Amino acid sequence: MFQEDYHYNLLVNAGNKVIPTQTIASMDGIVGQAFKKELPIIITKTLISTIVKAAAAYVANEAADEAGAFVGLFARIGTAVAQAAVNIADLRTWTTLPKEFQYCPVPTPANGRLTLTTPDRTQSVELTVNPDSFHFIHVRSINRTSNLIVTHHNLL
Repeated sequence: MFQEDYHYNLLVNAGNKVIPTQTIASMDGIVGQAFKKELPIIITKTLISTIVKAAAAYVANEAADEAGAFVGLFARIGTAVAQAAVNIADLRTWTTLPKEFQYCPVPTPANGRLTLTTPDRTQSVELTVNPDSFHFIHVRSINRTSNLIVTHHNLL
């Protein structure tokens, strides 16, 4: 479930310099490697879970059949619904992870003005920072069409 609707970088305009951000880490790559490493364990756990659930459903259905055809029918429907409900992948943690972490070290211009721009130039955010300080500027972008969310912290 790779997310391709993202800004591949931002352009930072600091005085007379325009510098693109660069990737430090790709969460797709990190999670992909971890998943590949854990895949045999995941498959084993999934197979064991499936066998245990199927065996439990079989026992429940057999017991219900002995109680009568009507009870057996409802038991089969109930176990089928229960198995379908618990066999859905939970993707919430995957989709809430950031796509990439990027950085861009730039000297603070004398006037303290920085402009952050998307590569397609559809969005731009201007900041005025203290030129005598170091800054940490965090930019969050959900996708290419959402507004940039910018937070700024003075470090010194």
